[in-house]
Amino acid sequence: MSIDKNLFLYDLAFVTIMKCEGPYVKEWLDWHLLVGVDHFFIYDNESPDNQREVLQPYIDAGLVTYTFFPGTSPQFPAYNDALKRFRFLCRYMAFIDGDEFVCPQNGKKIAEVVDEILSGKPYAAGLALNWHFFGAGGQREADYSRGVMERFLYRAPTDFEGAVKNVVNPRKINYLDDPHRMTYYEGFVTLNEDGVIMTSGSNKPATDKKMFIHHYVTKSYEEYMKKNQRGDVVYTDRKYKDESFNAVEEASTIFDDFILHDRAERLGRIGILTGGAEDANLLEKFAPLKKIDYQKIFVTLVNNLIPTISQNPSPDFFAGKMETFLTCFKIAAQLHGKFGNESTIKFFEESALNAVHKTLMTGISVADVKLLLSELAEILPTKYPAAKNICQACIQIIQSYLNHLRGNVPTYSFILWREYHELSEFQNLLKAYEKIENN
Repeated sequence: MSIDKNLFLYDLAFVTIMKCEGPYVKEWLDWHLLVGVDHFFIYDNESPDNQREVLQPYIDAGLVTYTFFPGTSPQFPAYNDALKRFRFLCRYMAFIDGDEFVCPQNGKKIAEVVDEILSGKPYAAGLALNWHFFGAGGQREADYSRGVMERFLYRAPTDFEGAVKNVVNPRKINYLDDPHRMTYYEGFVTLNEDGVIMTSGSNKPATDKKMFIHHYVTKSYEEYMKKNQRGDVVYTDRKYKDESFNAVEEASTIFDDFILHDRAERLGRIGILTGGAEDANLLEKFAPLKKIDYQKIFVTLVNNLIPTISQNPSPDFFAGKMETFLTCFKIAAQLHGKFGNESTIKFFEESALNAVHKTLMTGISVADVKLLLSELAEILPTKYPAAKNICQACIQIIQSYLNHLRGNVPTYSFILWREYHELSEFQNLLKAYEKIENN
């Protein structure tokens, strides 16, 4: 069931982890503001360069949420942290690297294209986007006076590499352990732009008529070697070899300046007629446009929650709305301090939890149960009476599912038996919480 898009703080947010991206991050941010990204969750993996300095104006403008994220192999911990903390704040989320520029076609915005392809397909939780690989174009030395869009204009054929990145509904994701393939809750899938279900993190033949990604994977040879010194964000011992650089360079024979023309057209439409996306006016232009409209969100919460208490709705009214009411709860928490009357915000929170509890009584799906379980650490400490009711209901639902697994799972299904064990432990924790609350 579709969820009211006006509930969210952001329609589309990007998550990325960056290190030593100081020369590139402004161009990357500006381009994605042009094509419809509302917010960026940026994790900084101990960058020693000026990356934080370049980001600061965007942080100050409220466009970037910045997290310092030290350590080795940080990509998946950062991604899962963002998923846990922010997935109810944005309607769509994408996990995109700093050398990847998402390119919707025909002057459209990213979320607009995603809506067109996923609309009417309730099982579809994400859209896969193919890469266009751009080589160095014979450039050995770095030229930081120009952006990557202008410097690198030769790419490999579309089917050079089938790997994809995804724009997704983050509330349908269980966890992330692959940047190219989402691990969803049961019943949800990724589609390519032709509507074909993806079964892996690769899409061949590639689809790139509606949206694709410019992947500036090598840049110049000098920059490629600097990336080699920096190391990989997943595997610390992985090296960027000359053979890989040469393979991309040799394949990059197609001249492609689409992104330059598209950028000029988009800039013209918003009244920036001179300069490039690097022009400081772009940040000034977008900061007011991307400002969160808390009053609109307040009204949307009213529209979604008042019917749950004022119209004496039947149980069918709540069926399939777990995502909606959990989002209402999480978004209401974002309104604390934004309005004078805190009791109204607490009313929203409690009404949302009451609706969540009623939704539990309607034949809930396994996916919705798991989404709820992932949020209980935030729900139970609220001390609302509905939180205790949700706890009791979850204990019973987990027991029913455990009984099902015990009677139907083959002995060799290690994944499901691991799930059985994890749910058993979760149930024990809920029982312990219930016991404490009752004493």
